[in-house]
Amino acid sequence: MPRRSTPYRVDLETVRRLWFHRQGLARPREKRLTKRTFVDHLERTGGLQLDSVNAVDRGHYLTLWSRFGAYERDRVDRWIYRNRLAFEYWGHEACILPWSRFPLSRRGMRAFRPDHPWWRRFLPAEASRRRVLRRLRREGPLESADFECASDGQGYWGWWKADKRALELLWHAGRVAAGARRHFRRVYDLAERVYGAEKPATAAACEDGWLLTGLAGNGVAPERHLAGYFNAPRLPAADRRRVIARNLRAGRAVEVAVDGQRGPWLARPEDLEGAAALAPPRGTTLL
Repeated sequence: MPRRSTPYRVDLETVRRLWFHRQGLARPREKRLTKRTFVDHLERTGGLQLDSVNAVDRGHYLTLWSRFGAYERDRVDRWIYRNRLAFEYWGHEACILPWSRFPLSRRGMRAFRPDHPWWRRFLPAEASRRRVLRRLRREGPLESADFECASDGQGYWGWWKADKRALELLWHAGRVAAGARRHFRRVYDLAERVYGAEKPATAAACEDGWLLTGLAGNGVAPERHLAGYFNAPRLPAADRRRVIARNLRAGRAVEVAVDGQRGPWLARPEDLEGAAALAPPRGTTLL
């Protein structure tokens, strides 16, 4: 797309309408949930956050209902865990992510460092990690409940049993994967049985993914909002500014002046084309 000679300028109402559109809430429950619309939702918003809270329903099931209305949950689970249209990994917290994103997540898995000060509080004994991998290799997919190793009382997360912490650590490192869910309980397997041998993206592509995913989901947003929208990778402020500058130079992102708001906001240029003509949101839903 050719570079514009004048900066983009939009009003706050356009920003709001574009956000509703990107989040799939401009016309809630008008589309049926199909394989295509499911993947499109993941691609547009960046992912579907998982949450163990179950007051009305599991968060990810409720998020889909708020966009598409009634659907069969078993079909969604089948699309994720059997058809591999998506996978579980870190996005904004633990998420269901579109499969197209896997090379970016693979880069994050390779870059994971369990000796980071935050993770050091969580670290189980090496024997626990070896035991977990040995049992998965020998017995196949297992739930956390299948591991009987009691808590070792170590560190902040000592109330979790050691093998559960080992599974979580190995999941972040890409050594094990969520191959299924049973009653929302994660079923772990060796990563090579779930992910295959797909190569990781470059470090630069992974960094760019942080910015472009956030912009795809928000439409127009300032850096401070993008920082927490998608935190894989979690970039320090100096690195975020470096990534933004690189994408501005490449034309993948543009600065936007929003009427009545301070500082430059950011957007993908393709999302701004026709944004001023978006119809106002219609309908209500439960978030």
